Amino acid sequence: MPVTGESETVKFAGMVARVAIAMLLVAPDGRLSRGFHPRNANITIRVGKMENPSRQVLWLIRTMPRIQQGRQVMRIPMLCVLMLGVSVTDAADSPREPMVVLNALADQIYVAGETSGKAADMVAAEEKAADEVRQYIRGGSTKGLLPREKGTQSPLAAAAYMGYPNVVAALLTSKLVLAHINDADAMGLTPWIAANMSMKQSAWTCNPTVFEDPFKFVPMLVTQPYYLSGEVPPYKRVRIVLENAGASSDMTKAKNFWLTNCKGQSEEARTRVQASTDLQKTVQERGAADLTSQLMRLQKKAAESQGTH
Repeated sequence: MPVTGESETVKFAGMVARVAIAMLLVAPDGRLSRGFHPRNANITIRVGKMENPSRQVLWLIRTMPRIQQGRQVMRIPMLCVLMLGVSVTDAADSPREPMVVLNALADQIYVAGETSGKAADMVAAEEKAADEVRQYIRGGSTKGLLPREKGTQSPLAAAAYMGYPNVVAALLTSKLVLAHINDADAMGLTPWIAANMSMKQSAWTCNPTVFEDPFKFVPMLVTQPYYLSGEVPPYKRVRIVLENAGASSDMTKAKNFWLTNCKGQSEEARTRVQASTDLQKTVQERGAADLTSQLMRLQKKAAESQGTH
C-alpha cells in the first residue's frame, strides 16, 4: 500500500503500527497470534529524512516476544472476529438503512485488520458499502438518512467521522442529505469538522488514555492500513468531497471543537492546534508522532525487562 503525499512522521508511524499490533498480541510463550506479523502490513514506506527508522523498527520486531511486563497479554479471540462476521448480513436480503450499513462496515474493516491486514480488503469493503447506500437512495427511501432525534449524529457525520469518503459521496447523492450537509449534533460536530478531527488517527492525541485501553487501542491500530491508503488518504478525501458539495469549512470552529473536547491532550498538542492553519494535517501528524513515541516507550521497557533477566 504505497503512501504518498503524507509527512515523514505519518509514513513512519504507518510502518510501525503493524509492529505495535504484534507487540500487543504476542502470546505468553513468545509466539504471535495467528495472522499478526509485520510482514502482513503491506505498506510501502518512503521514510526520507528520518534517521535510521528501519533499524528502530527491526529492533522493535526483535523485542516483541519479550514485551510481557508481568501483565496478562491482550489477545482478541478469533471467536470475536467470527461473531462480528455473523453480524454482517447480505445486503441483497433486504435494503438496509445507512447507519446499519455503516456499523457493518466498521465491523468488516476491523475483521480485515484482524485477519489479512490488507488495506485493499478494507478499501473494497468501504466501496461496497458505498454502493449499497447509493442503491438504497436510488430506491427512493429516505428513512434513516437523517438523525432520528435532533442533536444526534447523522449517517453523514458518522461516515465523515469514520473516514469513509465513498460512503460520504454516496449519501450526498440524496437531496435530503445534501440540504443538511452542515447540520451539527448537540456538541456542535458537523460532518466537515468530523473529517478534520481524523479521530481514527488522532484519538490518542486527543485523549492519551486510549493507549491504556487495549479494547480501544488495538481496534484502531489494526485498521491503520486503511487510513494510510491511497495517494489521497481517506480523511482528506472525505473533506474534499464535503467541500465540493458545499460544506461550510470554518477552520476556527474546527480548532475550537478540538480544543474544547480534547481535555486530556498535551500542552504541546494544544499549542500546535492553536497555531495550526489545517487542523486535519496537524492532528494526523501529532497522532503519528504520539503513536511512534508510545512504541519507543514499549521498546525501552522491553529492553529494561530483558536486562533484569
